[in-house]
Amino acid sequence: MSKTDIWMPVFIGDFLKDTAFLSFSEKGEYLMILMHLWNLGGYATLEEIRGLTGFTKRKFDTKWKKFERFFAENSSGFYQKRLLNELNKSKQIREKRTESANMRWNANANGYANGDANGNANAMQTACPSHTHIPTEKSLEVIVPKKLYTLSCSNPPKSESVEQYKSRVMEWGTSFMNGEQPTLYKNAYPAINVYNELTRAILWLKNNHHKRKKMFDRFFQNWCSRAQEKGGGAKSVSNVSVPKAKDLTGYGG
Repeated sequence: MSKTDIWMPVFIGDFLKDTAFLSFSEKGEYLMILMHLWNLGGYATLEEIRGLTGFTKRKFDTKWKKFERFFAENSSGFYQKRLLNELNKSKQIREKRTESANMRWNANANGYANGDANGNANAMQTACPSHTHIPTEKSLEVIVPKKLYTLSCSNPPKSESVEQYKSRVMEWGTSFMNGEQPTLYKNAYPAINVYNELTRAILWLKNNHHKRKKMFDRFFQNWCSRAQEKGGGAKSVSNVSVPKAKDLTGYGG
């Protein structure tokens, strides 16, 4: 038996008109026979139909006298003409859709074979610059919470002066300290003192303004990652005081 659709069209007006002489229960019995024929591919022998109803032979013979007028018979068995036409339409539509899908699939496959795959791969590259010490996605889920790894690719103004750059560094540091990042970083890098490392990172950014970083979040994440790999470095900073969040904007340099 070939695969059929999971739905069967019922033309309600025609059905009620053609079965007006049947009782309420007989309408339901006839409809159930049609449903079974649909699932069987449109044809069934008389014994198969009787088996579908579950009636005794005597009761079925009585019912069949009323139902027989709806069916025709050929070498394949009994069938209902309109149901068979709708079933064939359904099969033709399904075959056309399958053929169209196969054509699209083959066209896409040929396109990839001709180099479209490389073109699509190139189109997937982002505008963000490449950096070293970028963790893989798998390791990132374990080491760094996804919320922590939210980066911006916005570039600073081209005419930014040294003082403007240093001011932007301090604004970033203040925002970092006043947000939830310190807690996230403590959990992600337990071997380091996040506040000490932030102070070192700010000093490095300001003193090495000729090596300006575009994305401070990623820079500091890589900084902490390297410090973590080294075992956390020094536990305290003797020559640098760690600023409080509220005092960070006044941190000189």
